[in-house]
Formats: sequence, structure tokens, C-alpha cells
Amino acid sequence: MRAPTRVSDRHILRSRTFVLATAAGTLMAFVSYASMVYLVPLLIDRGMAPSSAAWALGLGGAGQVLGRVFYPWLTSRLTPQARAVVVIAAMGAALLGFVTIPGPGLVLVLVTLAVLAGASRGLFTLVGATLVSDHWGPQRYAAVSGVYNAPVLAASALAPLLGALIVEATGSYAGLYAVLTATAGLATILAIVAAREPKTVSLPDSRTELLGRATGGEGRRLFTGRSSEPRDK
Repeated sequence: MRAPTRVSDRHILRSRTFVLATAAGTLMAFVSYASMVYLVPLLIDRGMAPSSAAWALGLGGAGQVLGRVFYPWLTSRLTPQARAVVVIAAMGAALLGFVTIPGPGLVLVLVTLAVLAGASRGLFTLVGATLVSDHWGPQRYAAVSGVYNAPVLAASALAPLLGALIVEATGSYAGLYAVLTATAGLATILAIVAAREPKTVSLPDSRTELLGRATGGEGRRLFTGRSSEPRDK
């Protein structure tokens, strides 16, 4: 495995990894919120009673909490990059189920899919919160995370409007969920490609030197792979 490379903020924001990760997170945010807003209309269109559809939406909210409860278990078994891929893929699988499984005879299956989608939504909230530090370290978290979250939050806010436009264009809520499924698939691919990129760490030179002095050269070795101690001649 290649060691992390120390680079500037500007280099990070222009890097292939940042662009891919941000694109994947933006698409996932759109998919998550649009699928939540239009879940009840979709289930009613499939023949489910309005009360049952409302229960499915509520259990999807419970799934968000359940997903967050299992986040520590997930972190102990998967790398940060793999976590993002798995969570986005799980959302795509749930949406595919909504598209392909008819109702209302399979109410329990549709409710289970709602819980899975909710769990994926809850997990990605935590994945997105730690993505910047996982990829580039915590030293400039605020600056890099702010740029990452700008399009993610915009996609979340615009999801209901964009979802309505897609329903209008496709003529059905099932058509919307087909588009969301394809979007989740694209986000999964982008996350996979981003995970294969080399990791970088952002750390100002002045802080590197201070850390090196405080730790007798060990801090410098940690971030750059080189020790500040003189070599024996």
C-alpha cells in the first residue's frame, strides 16, 4: 500500500479523488432525500394502503437510527473507502427492489426495503461526516469539508424539486425510482474509483516542524515518512 502523500488544500480540491468522492456524495444525497420524500406516493401507487405506506416511511426512519447504531461494527471491519461503497450500494439495492417488486402482496418485503434504505441513509450521514478526515487527515478538515459539503447540501435541498420534475418527465413514481436506482449505481461506481486513488494528507509545514520538535522527529516521520533526526555517519 502506498504511504499517504502530504499536499496543499488547493491540490486536494483539484485532485481526482476529491472530485470523485464529492460527486459520489452529491449523487447519494440526492438519491437519499428524493427516495424518502416520494416513498409514500410510490407505495400508494403500488396498491398499499396510505396508513401502511406511512408506517413504512416511519420504519425507514427507525432504520436510520439502526444503521447508525451499527456504524462502529462497520468501521471495525471495513476501510473508510469500502464503507462508502457498501453504503451507497445498499441504497441502490433497496431502490432496485422498489422498482422491481410489485405490491401490495409483498408488503413486508417493501417495508424491509424501506428499512434498508433508511439504514443506508443514516450510515451515509456518518460516512460523509468522516470522509474528509479519512482521506486527507483532520488538519484542514474545516476548509476541505466545507467545499465537499456545499454540493452535497445543495443536492439535498433540491431533491424534492428535482424528484417532482422527474416524476413529471417519466409519468410515474416508479419512473422516478428507476432514475434514482441508476443514479445510485453511478454513485457506487464513482465511490469505487475514488477508493482506488492514492491517499493524501494535508499538513502545513510549520505544524510539521512543531510536531517534529515536540516528538523528537517522530511526528515528522509520521506524516512524511522521513525522520528529522540526523543520520549516523
